[in-house]
Amino acid sequence: MSELNLVELIEKLTSSTKTNKLRWGKLSNLFNSSEISNFMLKNYVLLQERNFYNTNNYRSYYLEQYESYFAEIENGYVYILKFKGNEKYYYILAVQSHKDSSIAELNRQQENQSKLIELAFIIEGQLDNHKEYINLLLKKL
Repeated sequence: MSELNLVELIEKLTSSTKTNKLRWGKLSNLFNSSEISNFMLKNYVLLQERNFYNTNNYRSYYLEQYESYFAEIENGYVYILKFKGNEKYYYILAVQSHKDSSIAELNRQQENQSKLIELAFIIEGQLDNHKEYINLLLKKL
């Protein structure tokens, strides 16, 4: 994917998230579901864990499932994956065209981090929207 298309995709994901056209969830919720039918995702996550713990192929970063996100779009998935290690982190944007296809990482560790951090911040704000919940409680009680 060209750099220009990648930037455009991130910007569209960001604007669609801001306007609530996209609904995101935490990767941990999708992966920890007892009814997971996305075996390619399961294999991807297990491979990341294996790469982290395998001393012959040691990666200093691990996939943080609780701070990674997914959105289902047109029978496929978009992932914002957070890798953490040594007090640093980075995001990978990945896509899966359908649950039986492989997961394709679209950027490298150093690429488009400021835009991906912004998108992750917006997603986290929507998922942990305590203000909206408090307003709902005030109306209901």
